[in-house]
Amino acid sequence: MKIAFDVHGTIKENPEIFKPLMKTLVESGSEICVISGPPIKDIYDELKKLEYMAGIHFAWVYSVVDYLKQYTDVVMTTDKKGHWWCSEKDWWDSKGMMCHKFDIDIIIDNDLRYEKTMPSFTKFIHWSPKVKETL
Repeated sequence: MKIAFDVHGTIKENPEIFKPLMKTLVESGSEICVISGPPIKDIYDELKKLEYMAGIHFAWVYSVVDYLKQYTDVVMTTDKKGHWWCSEKDWWDSKGMMCHKFDIDIIIDNDLRYEKTMPSFTKFIHWSPKVKETL
């Protein structure tokens, strides 16, 4: 099973839950990946700071920015701070396209705006503070 986790709003804010969960899933044979917005180098740097390790907590990292630049004709621009931007529609459609391309079975993300474009074979799990409260 291929399971994707978002960084911002999800694993970054809840490492006490996701770090051991991701490690256990890897150990049980699931293929764990991270799908987040920034360029891939920035995601790896952030995961390293959070002490998530390739091979221990995840196998793959996918970047929305890099995906849109590499696989689509979406116009991407940067602002003065180096942040990448595109149309709202293109951004919110991106993770659904990525889940389709990379055969993601489950994605856990805090932003419901991604859910509407998920392929039928991908289960979207909405992570929110309310979910955390029930654990």
